[in-house]
Amino acid sequence: HTMNVNWRMKNFIDRYSYLMHRPRFFNQRFMVLITSGSYRGVKEAMKALVLMGSGGKVIHFYIIFMFLLFITKSKRLIEYFLIKKYYQSYPITYAKYE
Repeated sequence: HTMNVNWRMKNFIDRYSYLMHRPRFFNQRFMVLITSGSYRGVKEAMKALVLMGSGGKVIHFYIIFMFLLFITKSKRLIEYFLIKKYYQSYPITYAKYE
């Protein structure tokens, strides 16, 4: 799995693939996050992970290269950006009081 998902993610996909056909995740939102040491294999990993979200809506794709995580300022910016995008993806709904 050098150019694809690692063995732990592959094991997770294999064991939980039955959930793709269950209504549990229908109309749910998914965020795909890929960390990689280089650009090679990112597209294949993305295709494999998007299948896990079938039935739902994939809202964002994020690719983070590992060399950015060694820089503290970069790491904080990435965390801030991911959290901000995640919460922006949910619409604000207000309860109706009658």
